[in-house]
Amino acid sequence: MADGVVVSAAGTYTSHIANAAGCDSTITTNLTVIPNTTSTQSVSICDGASHTLADGVVVSSAGTFVSHISNAAGCDSTITTNLTVIPNTSSTQNVSICAGSSHTLADGVVVTSAGTFTSHIANAAGCDSTITTNLTVIPNTTSTQNVSICDGSSHTLADGVVVSTAGTFVSHIANAAGCDSTITTNLTVIPNTSSTQNVSICAGSSHTLADGVVVSTAGTFVSHISNAAGCDSTITTNLTVIPNTTSTQNVFTSICDGSSHTWLTELLYLLRVHLFRTFRMLPVVILRSLQT
Repeated sequence: MADGVVVSAAGTYTSHIANAAGCDSTITTNLTVIPNTTSTQSVSICDGASHTLADGVVVSSAGTFVSHISNAAGCDSTITTNLTVIPNTSSTQNVSICAGSSHTLADGVVVTSAGTFTSHIANAAGCDSTITTNLTVIPNTTSTQNVSICDGSSHTLADGVVVSTAGTFVSHIANAAGCDSTITTNLTVIPNTSSTQNVSICAGSSHTLADGVVVSTAGTFVSHISNAAGCDSTITTNLTVIPNTTSTQNVFTSICDGSSHTWLTELLYLLRVHLFRTFRMLPVVILRSLQT
């Protein structure tokens, strides 16, 4: 105080000292004690970043730090800082796309060629997230097939389309990798064949048709079998049944009981009959010749 007394507590104090004229000077002092202030703050920074404390100290590692500065009243302000360092994150993803397609990376960049790409974005905590993308480009596939069908049949293409006429057809389906598979189908239509045959058999005989059916009566029969190409072959068979013949002969000679008859004997008999008739008519022929 003015009179040299030291006080530290708030209050009203009266001091007496001599003024400039040597007389008494009474000084009343109203002493106020201003408290110091304290505060605590929690701060988070990303790994690799730094934080400047209230007293100007720069820190980059996690921990609790105490700083002293003057408050608004000019007294001591103690600030405790709890510093947390949030680690950055990293991840790797494998992505496949079909040839002709594109992929958008995490940072918005669009890529269409195979390779390894690194993107940087903020993670949920606001720190750096490094995303490595291994991009594979799967080629589309093509194939050609040759297919033959019989006339009147149909073929179902790879994409489900049904065709029955010859031609070249292109189908698009997904291959095993889920990309485009182009299938070219060369379709050939094989004509069915037909033929006719005339067959004659003797009465009492039979004929086996091309399809294995056995017939013995005259008529027209249609058989269906597979031809060399595996298609339908229609065979028409006109079957004629030739009747068997019978004849009767008279034997002009007589034989004795116990004898036999041969064609030579019969021939000699006929020759004798012919000569007899010829010579019997000879006088008549001569007479008529003389009369003319």
